[in-house]
Order: sequence, then structure tokens, then C-alpha cells
Amino acid sequence: MSLHWDGGPGCGFTPARPRVPVVEDGDFGCRRVNPEDQRHDPGSLLNWMERLIRRRKETPELGWGTFWVLPAGDPAVLRCAASGAARRC
Repeated sequence: MSLHWDGGPGCGFTPARPRVPVVEDGDFGCRRVNPEDQRHDPGSLLNWMERLIRRRKETPELGWGTFWVLPAGDPAVLRCAASGAARRC
């Protein structure tokens, strides 16, 4: 499977005919899911992941020891526990 770069022909992967198939249509097609469009959408998976990575770098509690994601009851909430860190989250 090719990586989608944009919503253009060949999904931005190549201007030529790709040797492997690209998903151009449907829910996961490059016209709907690609980093070029997601970069401009603050609610996109790409921007969410960038925020999560930045938060991990800024929060030492998430960087050391063992980390567990706990049920929160709300998909918008990250509830966690950590051990071995200087502090607990």
C-alpha cells in the first residue's frame, strides 16, 4: 500500500502509474485522508498526534517508567497512571 501525500492523482505518491495500488476512493482514500489536507484541520488525526507527541516531550511523567492508559468514560479524555517516574500523572 502506498502512502497518501495529497488528494491529487496517484495520491501524491508518484506522477507515474504506481507499482502498488493506492486507495483513491472511499473513507480511507487519499481524497479524504492525506497529510496535506490534515495539516490545515486542527481536529485532524495528524494534528492530534503532533499535539500528543509534543505533550509527551513536555511532560517528564509520560517519558519515564511504566505507563498505563486507564478507562476514562469519555473519548476526549486521556486518563493514565505511571510508575517509576519522578511524579505520577
